Amino acid sequence: MAISTKRRPHGDRSGQHKAIDAVALLKADHREVEDLFEQFAKSRSGAKKEQLAADICSALTIHAQIEEEIFYPAFSRSDGPQGHAPRGNR
Repeated sequence: MAISTKRRPHGDRSGQHKAIDAVALLKADHREVEDLFEQFAKSRSGAKKEQLAADICSALTIHAQIEEEIFYPAFSRSDGPQGHAPRGNR
């Protein structure tokens, strides 16, 4: 079970809309990766653990891309919470 890289069409392309979409994507990614880690911990099969490890790596790569390409740029353009700069803008 890997995270889908397909993006839903958006009617509003404003920075705020993208930030909200990025937050939703990041939260969904967190839940999915947590589920994959739980499956990994419960699995007794070496082959299954190997597949889950690959799925986890893929999901985390996509997660990082969402952060870098959508979330951080939108956050840096916004009036986000004071003192909470994205990782690359500290």
